Amino acid sequence: MAKDITQMSNSLLSAASRASFLEESRDEVCDVNLVYDTAKLKVEVLKNKDEVYSQLGKYNSWKVVPNKNMDTWVHKYINSTSNNNEKTIKSLKTSNTLFQDNLQLLVDANANKESNDVLNNKAKEVEEESLKIFTLLNQLKKDACKR
Repeated sequence: MAKDITQMSNSLLSAASRASFLEESRDEVCDVNLVYDTAKLKVEVLKNKDEVYSQLGKYNSWKVVPNKNMDTWVHKYINSTSNNNEKTIKSLKTSNTLFQDNLQLLVDANANKESNDVLNNKAKEVEEESLKIFTLLNQLKKDACKR
């Protein structure tokens, strides 16, 4: 049994020595709950996009259901964190609204059977705004670690 433990320990040490991470990520992991929450919000952004994109081939017009989880989470975060970066929070709220608006504009353009160039531009705006949301969520983690 001791031999098995030694072998397992050596295996873990070997794996750990080969593991790597992005150095800039070190500044974003001081609050595990915040890391979890922001990851969950990112997944919700991706799900929101997927729900819309999966319907585009039907050329129907519909109202994109806004994801209220971001707003709810931001509200709770503001109330539970006394030393948060108001600029980042404000930018996140704005970006989330723009993201939802851009999704709706994409749905409407698709329903109107606008040109591929127009649809590509609308989709690009959705992607850019979702990337901005991801960046702002990462900034919140960095801000939290600076406190």
